[in-house]
Amino acid sequence: MENKIKYVCTGGCGGSVTEEEYNSDNTVCGTLTCPKYGQPFEKKIYCVVCGQELTAGEVHQH
Repeated sequence: MENKIKYVCTGGCGGSVTEEEYNSDNTVCGTLTCPKYGQPFEKKIYCVVCGQELTAGEVHQH
């Protein structure tokens, strides 16, 4: 099963970037009203089929 990596803000603004955007230096939250403004995004792994968030190394089946 293929997984997708996204980098997300955990401050409640819902900000997220793709792995490509993150690697292009978009690494922190830019939403001025977010409590985590200027803080680094956190790496998250998602199933491309159902969108469920996975932990590193988790085996996910449908």
